[in-house]
Amino acid sequence: TNTASGLSENLFTTKGYLKSNLEKDEYGVDISLEHLSYKIPDSTILYFHDAKDAFTSYSIFGLSPYYLLQKTDFNVKLGFKAFFSFNKGRAAYACPDVMANLTLVRDLFYLYGGVTGDLKTSSMQSLFKENRYVRPDIHLDELYTPLDAYAGIKFKLFEDLILNGFLGYKYIDNQYFFVNRQIADNVLLGYNNTFDVVYDKVDLFNTGASLTYNRDKKISALLKVTYNKWDMKDQAYAWHKPKWETDFDLNYKIN
Repeated sequence: TNTASGLSENLFTTKGYLKSNLEKDEYGVDISLEHLSYKIPDSTILYFHDAKDAFTSYSIFGLSPYYLLQKTDFNVKLGFKAFFSFNKGRAAYACPDVMANLTLVRDLFYLYGGVTGDLKTSSMQSLFKENRYVRPDIHLDELYTPLDAYAGIKFKLFEDLILNGFLGYKYIDNQYFFVNRQIADNVLLGYNNTFDVVYDKVDLFNTGASLTYNRDKKISALLKVTYNKWDMKDQAYAWHKPKWETDFDLNYKIN
């Protein structure tokens, strides 16, 4: 990914896993490695401020061991996630990775839930894809979610139609938000109106429902509605984040 100022970013991602079985149960570990490297231009005339220190090369190593207990009417996954940062920010992050599925009435009624978390790397490519008008010298911190708890119920209304009701809670340590930024400086090649980012600790509550339709493994459709309640610590509002979300997806398999 490159900017007009000559700043470039290279992202290398490697993922793998090791697993084995103990009768019906499964245990293993998921492994990931992300490395981000940068080329800094000689001149900083296109930068809104001197941001060279933010663009240092670094790596994130992820390790997620787990044990999956598989029974006839329920599955339980027990595990945790650990992330190790090299050459940037905190040295280590951790979060749980536990989830369960319970069959109340086979082929009709299910319960599910879990407690997990994540550390998400924010590359320049993902940032500009989300907001192409963000200022070009920005570098996002990793998005750390120590706690992501959820629960739901699935009910088969008809042979091909499933209703899913869910609720969840997330604690996000450093959620970023886009805010408007105005710069009165012609030397910045027209970057007078852009977006900056601010961070805040967030409690995010959500609830919603979805309808899933599958017909002979050929036609599938999803309609989903989610309500989000953002509780901020410092910011007055969850800038540019939705209170309501609606998703619709339709797939048709030709052959």
